[in-house]
Amino acid sequence: MIPFGEYSPDSSDFNGKALPYMRNAQPVADGWAPFPSFVPYTDPLPEKPCGAFLARRDDGAYVVYAGGPTRLFRLDPATNEWVTVGSGYTLAEGVTWAFAQWGQTVVATNQNTNIQQIDLASYSPATELVAIKARSLFVIGANLFAGGLLDLPDGVQWSADENIASWPIAENGGDRQAFPDGGWVLQGFSGQQGAYILQKDAIRTVNWNPGGTYNFTFSKVAEIGIVGPNAGVTVNQATYFLAQDGFYGVSYTTEKGLLTPPIGGEKVNRAFMAEVDLDALEDVQAVSDPLNKVVYWAYRSTGYTGARFNVILGYDWQLGRWFRIERELVWLANLATPGNTLESLDEISSSLDDLAISLDSPAWSGGKPVLAAFDTDYRMCFAQGSNMDALFRTAKLQLNKAGRSLVTSVAPMTDAEDASMRIGVSGNSYDPLVWKGPYTRQPSGRIPTRANGKIHQFETTLKGDWTIVTGLDDIQAKAAGRR
Repeated sequence: MIPFGEYSPDSSDFNGKALPYMRNAQPVADGWAPFPSFVPYTDPLPEKPCGAFLARRDDGAYVVYAGGPTRLFRLDPATNEWVTVGSGYTLAEGVTWAFAQWGQTVVATNQNTNIQQIDLASYSPATELVAIKARSLFVIGANLFAGGLLDLPDGVQWSADENIASWPIAENGGDRQAFPDGGWVLQGFSGQQGAYILQKDAIRTVNWNPGGTYNFTFSKVAEIGIVGPNAGVTVNQATYFLAQDGFYGVSYTTEKGLLTPPIGGEKVNRAFMAEVDLDALEDVQAVSDPLNKVVYWAYRSTGYTGARFNVILGYDWQLGRWFRIERELVWLANLATPGNTLESLDEISSSLDDLAISLDSPAWSGGKPVLAAFDTDYRMCFAQGSNMDALFRTAKLQLNKAGRSLVTSVAPMTDAEDASMRIGVSGNSYDPLVWKGPYTRQPSGRIPTRANGKIHQFETTLKGDWTIVTGLDDIQAKAAGRR
């Protein structure tokens, strides 16, 4: 049997335990499962999405906000239409919104816009909170932090204790701090594992000193940084981010202190850096999916000129395995709906049978944030649709150690009825492959093939309904001469 092992494009082309390429499937403990397609849930956002945020009211209801180049929007759960809650902004090309929640207030800002506030309880329009422009917003304890300020790009400023309307300097707990090195402040995170500030070339921990001379002090703990203001995310007591040299996870334990394992090392880092459009590296966006224990990074590949993103790398932190999704998207997010009744579904489709998302999906029930995105038509979509067409490509293999072999039949170990295959063959390990096929699966479950070579590489495509694939079994091959 040839197993479909982990996706590891950094591995050798001849590493039979790894897949050098795959797309549109996700790892499970004993193989691979399908990845659902993104299907529209809302009307189009009136302008290009430049940010999205999921807030939660005191009554438990979720509220979705989104930002564009000139306006802020709220999703109306009754109609699935976007309501303008703020306007008159001017975002330069490439600038994105940063959001945070403080109690029942949503705050938002960017490099071109003073910090805005929106009252969740009343659904009131956005108003200016304070005349501070910043790349990032994050809450640490009793203070709201702004990082990468327009007038302090390599530092942070924070509000007074328990009062985000007040931003004094060196009083009432509020202050600002410039860092001597590390470059621009791009993101900040806090949680049970502590609080971190991620700069372009450094990581700093935030130390709370109640009753001390300074409310907060900062310690540089690593000389690695984050590539952009959206390239990191905190989940499961760890922070995952993209640095200039690859993907990292940051966590803290009392026994070992700060840990920064390179989770992409010798797996995806080299392949990613070779593929990503380096001019758009700062645009890379990270999103967590706690329900499925996955972190995603969306990016644009070199030579692609369409939407903001066309590739998503996923990392399953429970399994420690990577996977790849190929889909054109404008923005990625972890969002939820406020919940739907059968009557409210009439606003989405006149027929329940025509709904692209299954009625069993948590996207309808509310209360369960799931992976979401805005497509090229600016519609908010959930990854809750039918299976995407998946592809798995094995390493280059020599089936006959004495020379060439003729492969006449292969049995994919999957419950997919619609399975097809191409086989790349060459006369030597250094020769380019010549692809044969595609060959289709027969009612017997086997795929008849005819591929003669010393080196074989198998490429399997699965379509339609299926739940699991583990690899290729019962490969019928015999010794063959040169043709």
